[in-house]
Amino acid sequence: MVCVGRERELAWITSRLEATSASGTGMVVVVGPPGVGKSKLLDELRDQCKAAGFPVLEGWCVRHAAYAPFLTIAAEALAWLRARGDQDLLSPADLDALAPLVSARAKGRDDPEGPDDESAIRFTEAVGRLLATVGKLRPVLVLLRGYSRADEATRALVRSLLDTAGPLGEPSPGAPAALFVAGIRTGDPVDVLDHH
Repeated sequence: MVCVGRERELAWITSRLEATSASGTGMVVVVGPPGVGKSKLLDELRDQCKAAGFPVLEGWCVRHAAYAPFLTIAAEALAWLRARGDQDLLSPADLDALAPLVSARAKGRDDPEGPDDESAIRFTEAVGRLLATVGKLRPVLVLLRGYSRADEATRALVRSLLDTAGPLGEPSPGAPAALFVAGIRTGDPVDVLDHH
């Protein structure tokens, strides 16, 4: 697939991805009206980054489903580590924090009130370490599809991961070298940019 007329945007986003290894976690939001080509741009970005050897993780946001995109993202990240024989880089505590949520979702037992505070913190920390582990060699591209439909738990997790990056240009130790890219329709709230 060729994304005609979007070479400049693709190059800019790719340069942001490359910069995350030095500057920590970042986010790019692609905003536009329905049908303008946001999904096509993200598809082309995914394909180009995979071809260039970047780890690419992708998840879909679902209304009222806590952490929906991160279930797929975590599974893809674990598969990426397993394929390289690096799954042992994660601690058993991280695997324990990820397992219950994935298991409950797989069985259709998603709690409509979302996870309790303690499990939410453990899950957020485990996702951060998982992304940091995958991003040790090359920064990780994380595509958040349908971000306009993201539940509050997913949005809080993204804000928390962005907060771990520290002040601009001064990444915190252990912050994942990851670039989150989300497509949002014009007029939808872009609250992820309101992180501290």
